[in-house]
Amino acid sequence: MNKKKEELSKKVEELESQVKELKEKYLRALADYQNLLRRLEEEKKTVAFEASSQVIRDFLEILDDMEKAEEFVRDKGLVLVKEKFRKMLEKWGVKEIEVEGKIFDPEVAEVIDTVEGEEENKVVKVFQKGYKRDGKVMRVAKVQVSKKVKS
Repeated sequence: MNKKKEELSKKVEELESQVKELKEKYLRALADYQNLLRRLEEEKKTVAFEASSQVIRDFLEILDDMEKAEEFVRDKGLVLVKEKFRKMLEKWGVKEIEVEGKIFDPEVAEVIDTVEGEEENKVVKVFQKGYKRDGKVMRVAKVQVSKKVKS
């Protein structure tokens, strides 16, 4: 009878060990699955963000053209459409990068011209505006930067 009890006890221990092992495998698989779902969701958001960003970059070129046209044509309709366009971009999280009059920052601007000035590396003129979307640079500004006059 004791031998039978020992066998049963041993069998119970084996089964408990197997249950514990299977439970650990299940929990690991569940965690892996949840991580996969999270990564897929992040990738989906990234792909959507990048696709919409490309469309927005194309829209920025249209906005540039409207601003250039506004320099030559004083039309109330053009101003209204441009402002509506700007507000639509703002809804998408697009913001202009303010660089004029500030110290040049290569993260947000590209120098395409230099001019002598009183201060070193100050943005004097913006040839093309730069924009950020949700804190990420979509397009760097193209600028003219001052170089200090040597005395």
